[in-house]
Amino acid sequence: MKLDQNDMDSISETMMQQLLSKEILHKPMKDIVEKYQKWLEDKKDEISK
Repeated sequence: MKLDQNDMDSISETMMQQLLSKEILHKPMKDIVEKYQKWLEDKKDEISK
């Protein structure tokens, strides 16, 4: 089986959609906020939104 550029683009897009889904990112992001809340509060003006 030979993959062309469209196939690779499709595979990459599907992978990124899955990796960036709320189901995947919610828990780690929540953990970051909980663990680093003080740091985040101290640096809130320096962090881009």
